[in-house]
Amino acid sequence: GGMAQWHEALDAVLLEAYDTHDKLERATGKLCKALGDGHFNITRARHVLGSASAVSSVGYSLKMTATVKVDFACTCAVVGEQDQSKGKDKDKDNEQAGACFRIVTQPHSHSCDPARWFCSLPPSQLLHAQSNFTEALAYVCEIANLRHRIMFLEREYTRLQSMS
Repeated sequence: GGMAQWHEALDAVLLEAYDTHDKLERATGKLCKALGDGHFNITRARHVLGSASAVSSVGYSLKMTATVKVDFACTCAVVGEQDQSKGKDKDKDNEQAGACFRIVTQPHSHSCDPARWFCSLPPSQLLHAQSNFTEALAYVCEIANLRHRIMFLEREYTRLQSMS
């Protein structure tokens, strides 16, 4: 009985590690696409704006604050626990899975909105670029959480191997 349970535990850790690596690869691809699309949209916006696209300290508020932040939540203590239930909201699922990094959006006025540094009515390409980079930040958090999970699984695998 004990050896069979040990093999099952080892198999479960390995399968989860492979699954997590697969998710990491997909998230990395999505990050690269979001960043590439963001840069492409900035180029398109520069073309639309022409010479008006120069940004200087005159164009933005010196009292600006970040509109999107990455929060490190110390939920890592439950990193070994799996949430088997379905239908919960994403934040709950991330907390249950031990996700440590999450995005927190801050309300902002139009005067502090970085897209408005270029002009009062920014072109749609610039707004799309802003959306692409915000999406990329979400993938960065996802990647950090997946890497955190992989590190836990590596430690768990080593611990289980030492029990043989």
